[in-house]
Amino acid sequence: MATQWKNVKVGDILRVESDQMFPADMVLLSSSEPQAMAYIETSNLDGETNLKIRQGLECTSHLTEMHAIAEFHCMSQLLLRGARLKHTRWICGAVLYTGHDAKSNIDSITNQRILFLFFILITLAVVSAFGAYLYDHRKLIHAYYLGFKGAFHFCSFWLPFKKRTELQDYQQAVHRAMQKRWSAQLEKLVAA
Repeated sequence: MATQWKNVKVGDILRVESDQMFPADMVLLSSSEPQAMAYIETSNLDGETNLKIRQGLECTSHLTEMHAIAEFHCMSQLLLRGARLKHTRWICGAVLYTGHDAKSNIDSITNQRILFLFFILITLAVVSAFGAYLYDHRKLIHAYYLGFKGAFHFCSFWLPFKKRTELQDYQQAVHRAMQKRWSAQLEKLVAA
C-alpha cells in the first residue's frame, strides 16, 4: 500500500522499490537480493555518485524472527533519508527517525548553525579590531605619559637575543644546561 512521506511514523516497516528515495532513516531488514544486500546512491547527501552496499541482518533477511529487528550492528544496515535505492528491486526496512529528526536534516541544521556562529565570530573580530584602531589613534595619541609603544616592541624584539648571549656565557661557566621556566619573564623586564 502506497503512503505519503508525511504519514510515515517511527517503527513502521516500509517497502521501498528500485530508484525510489528513502522517506526516513531506516534499518535494512530484507531485500530482493541474496543475503539482504541493497545498493544505494547517496549523491543527494554527500555528492558521491558511487553506489554503496548495505546489508541487512542475516536473521531478518527473510523476516522470520521479528525480535531481531531490535538488533542494529553498524552503518552497514542504515539507510539515510534522501538516499536512493539502485540495482535492487525492493527492500524492507524499519523506520528509525522521520521528519526533522532524520540524521541528514540534523546534520544540515548543525552545519548552518556552525557557519552562522563562524560569521558572527569574524564580524565581532573585525569590529573589535576597528574599534581598537580608532581608540589607539584618537585617544592614546594625547596620553604622552604612557610611553612609546614602538620602544616597547623594539625592546621586546632585541632583549631575547641579549639574554641568549648571557645564557650561553653562563652555561659555559657552570657546564650545565639552564632552563627557562617562565615565559612572561621577558615581558616583565621590558615593561619595568
